[in-house]
Parts: sequence; structure tokens; C-alpha cells
Amino acid sequence: MDGLLASQEPAAFDGELDDETIANYTRGFNERAAFEHGRRVLARERHEAEWGRPSQQDAEKARCATGADGFVYWTNNWAWTFDPRCPGGQTEWPMELFPFQEAAARQVLAASELRSRVVVIEKSRDMGWSWLVCLLYLWWWLYTPRWSGLLGSEKAELVDDLTESPEGTLFGKVRFALLRCPAWMRPSGWSSWESAKRLRLDREMNLANNDTGARIYGSPMTQSFGVSKRLAVVGVDEAATLPGGGWHVRKSLTSVANLQIWWSSVRGNTSAFSHLCRQTPGVIHIRSHWSEHPWKSPAVNPLWHAVESQMMTAEDIRSELEMDHEASVKGVIFPRLRRARHFCEDAARWAEIEEDFLRSAQQYVFLGGMDFGEALSATTFVGCMWHEGRRSLYVVDYLEAIGRPVWEWARWVKDVRRKYMDTWGKWGRIYGDPSAWKRNESQTSWAWHLRKEGLRELVKANKQSDKNAIKALENAIDGRGGTLLVGPRATKLFGHLALY
Repeated sequence: MDGLLASQEPAAFDGELDDETIANYTRGFNERAAFEHGRRVLARERHEAEWGRPSQQDAEKARCATGADGFVYWTNNWAWTFDPRCPGGQTEWPMELFPFQEAAARQVLAASELRSRVVVIEKSRDMGWSWLVCLLYLWWWLYTPRWSGLLGSEKAELVDDLTESPEGTLFGKVRFALLRCPAWMRPSGWSSWESAKRLRLDREMNLANNDTGARIYGSPMTQSFGVSKRLAVVGVDEAATLPGGGWHVRKSLTSVANLQIWWSSVRGNTSAFSHLCRQTPGVIHIRSHWSEHPWKSPAVNPLWHAVESQMMTAEDIRSELEMDHEASVKGVIFPRLRRARHFCEDAARWAEIEEDFLRSAQQYVFLGGMDFGEALSATTFVGCMWHEGRRSLYVVDYLEAIGRPVWEWARWVKDVRRKYMDTWGKWGRIYGDPSAWKRNESQTSWAWHLRKEGLRELVKANKQSDKNAIKALENAIDGRGGTLLVGPRATKLFGHLALY
């Protein structure tokens, strides 16, 4: 469809969207989609009609099984996908890889030949990655002897609902694509879905290929996900949305498989997925931006982004489309601080500032900002010295804790409190987001543990006075009539996470 759309040479969009513009855009897009669907179906029917004799079928299967070229050939000639959003009942589509998908698939397949590799796919939404991973799994299952793979998602109902419907589950997508392959391409026992179930080749979260001995397993992302298994490939669906930031999954998958595939849209910067997206040794990082999609590219379809953005907030656009990890952090007390770039690298200058903290102690207030992660998710603490008269904010300490118990965190903050009270003698408030008061499995909360350690300065940042104070700090951070400076200690701890 990229060639079809490119041939239209649409004019650049310049102006506001009105109902008529959107209607014309939608009608034109649907017409082109219908044309593309018809072209693909006709080409697929012609291709399938050529393989009538067993000798031809054996040669075709051999071609499909040959490495990365075989996967690309098999996908473009035999695989099907499903999209319920398509108009006119054209929901079943012959799969044809776009250039960005083929390049990414080749990277994944190359990584699968090595040991202990992690591939992380950072993507804009609706880029077809769940389908692409499921087709990779099906291809391995069809053509790789004794192969085994594990597919996981946050909940069991997102992994397998025991139907052949491709809507909503990973196993549904695999079954859909498998059952639309010609009968001669499927393993023995898979003449129909009913036959496979009767022979127990298809059970809940377990697909068996008795011809090759291959298996596809499924599992929700529990604390024991993947533990005790030894697999060729493990796939982690929508990895950024996992409970607790997905750190338990990252830990449990150590040495479990030759290849891990993590794919997700962006959801904040404190998850295991977000950390893998950075320059982590041994990780193969694939970025899949919406502009690479030939149906959405500004050069081909300049209205797509404008129409898609209509019902989205600015934060959603930066997160869901532009893959901005900082934009998708919700409930952050000092959100702009995460994007600050005001570092003090001059040790002598910072020493002078600290001396001023002592000389003018009564004019400084130490303020803390705490963004609490639920369960074992990441929690951060920002310590600032605030001079109201000068409207100056100095970031003196920063801590990120991931997978640390609540009581340990509370004691660390207590030590910080003691340090700053002993040094500067004036302690202000700790602003905490509402998650601090949410109870965990043991019916305790962050706030409870902090109070237990004697930290009674913690306040929920929802009163108007607190919002005004935070607004003043953010104005300083933005440089509007104020000063922001991040000290050497905070830079060391702060820069690797928030400002990557």
C-alpha cells in the first residue's frame, strides 16, 4: 500500500481540521484501503492456486523454512492478519511486511541465532508489533525442530482465551494465522481446530507441533514467569505496563532463554522496559516510530497525525506517538525537574553555594518531592534548597529506589532528613503524590512507614497552598524569574535516569 499511497502525492496539510476535511480524509483513506485489500487478496489467491502437487508443496515448505529470507517469503505469501477496524467487512488481511517491519524482523532473527540476547522494541502505538511477534513464533513453531517459546502478557486473558479469535489475545493471533495456512502447510493433527483440540495439540496456553516437537507456551506475568523453564525465545507483550514496573519479570527471565523480546509503547521512565530502552549492554534496541509506517508517513499521508491527535492530550501524543518516556510519567510532583539541564559542574562554585546555605540558613527551606511507585515499582526522592527571596532552587540530593522494600526506603529518607537538619537546621515539607497513601498487600502504605520513622512532614500535594508552592518551584525550574541549579551529587544520581 505504500506505493499506492505514494502515488497520490497528497498536498501538505496546513490549517485547522473541520468536519468536512475529516470526512474527506476518512473516505479517501477507506477507498485506498479497500483497493489495497482487494489487490492483496487477489495476489494471494493467485499464489495459493500454484501449489497443487505434493512435490511443489514440499519445495515451497523448504523455501519458507530457509532462515530470515524464508520468514520474509512465508509472511508475504502465506500469513494473514486481522483488523476489526477496517470498513466494509474487510477484516482479514493477507500480511505483507512493510520495509521497517522486514528490517526489524531480520534483526530479531539474527539475534535468535546468538545466546542470551535481549531485543527491546520501543514503538509508537498501532505499529503491528504484536502481530509480527506472533508470526515469528508461528514460523519458528512450524519450521524449527524441538523449538520452544513462551508468550506472556500482564493478564492470563490477554494471553489466551481458548478461542481462535485474534481479537485481544496473543494465542488467538497465532491460531488465526495458523488455521489460515493451507492444510498441507500445517502439522499433522491440525487439519482443523476441532481436530487439534481433540488430539490435545491445542490446550490452554499450549500449542504443540508433533511433527517438529515444537511448543508455544503462554503465561501471565506473575512473580514466577519463566522460572524453571529453558526456552529458545521469551516474548514480553506491552512490557511498560506490567505491575511493579516489570522488574520481577526482568529478574525471573535471567538465563531462561536464548532470546528475550520485549515490545511496548512508552509508559514512563521507571519501568524495566524503559531502562532496557537505554544503552544497556547486550540489548538490541529497535525504535519503531509512526513516521516509518508507509500508511502514516507525513510525506505520504500528511493528515494522519493531525486526525489521530484530535482526541489525544499533549502528554498522550508525546508518549503514545513520539515515544517520550518523560511525557508519560503521571503523578510526578516536579515533572519539569526531570527535563532540566541546569547542572553545576564547577566544584568551587557549588562549594560557595553550600557556604551560603550555612550563612543564610534561616532564609532557605529544604523541600522534598517524592514520587511513589506502587508495590515494588520505582520511587524517587528529590531534595531541594529553596530561597524564596531570590526564587532560587538548588537540587542537592536525588534518589531512585527500584525493587526496594518500603521500610528500607523510609529509613533512608529519615537519614537524609537528619543530615539536612543537622547541617542547615531548617526542614520544610515533603510533597508526596497520592500513591503514598495507597495501601499495599500488607495493608500498609508509604505514608504509614514514613510516619513510623518519625517523618511527619509528608503532605499530599493536593491543597491549594501546596499547589502554589509547587507552581513556584516549577516556575523556577522553567527559568521564569528564578534560578535552578542541580548540584554534583544530585547530577551523579539524577542524570542517568531522568535525563537520558
